Amino acid sequence: MYLVGAVVNPGGPSVPAMAAAAVTIVISTSWMIPVTLFLVCRVGMLAGVLVPLAVQIGGGFAWSAVGGLWWALPPAASVIMPSAFLPVLPTAEPLSASPGLAAAIGSFGPVQAAALAVCAAAFVLLTVVGAVWFRGSEEL
Repeated sequence: MYLVGAVVNPGGPSVPAMAAAAVTIVISTSWMIPVTLFLVCRVGMLAGVLVPLAVQIGGGFAWSAVGGLWWALPPAASVIMPSAFLPVLPTAEPLSASPGLAAAIGSFGPVQAAALAVCAAAFVLLTVVGAVWFRGSEEL
């Protein structure tokens, strides 16, 4: 898909930039996997799917409300992180549309690295907590 995008739009982002954006999205949304597994086993399929989805969508829209703390909220990070690699703002406008916002999120720096670390830590923490619960669960 990335290769096709690079061929169709040769002046656009490079394949490595698109792959880096995809990796950051995967890392920042990985928290949903252990939460979904837990909720499906404990509450049911509907809650297991809809609760993480609602949190992800709500958190994604909250990126502007949390201001400079977006890096501490994985759903908001999943919306903002691709802008470090692709010339698009979280609002789907070109990066050049908002120079102030572009300066803050338009390149990969320490804040983006902290966001990836928080997202990875949330995934690991939720996975460990879920594994401990599964080990003691009588439902399995």
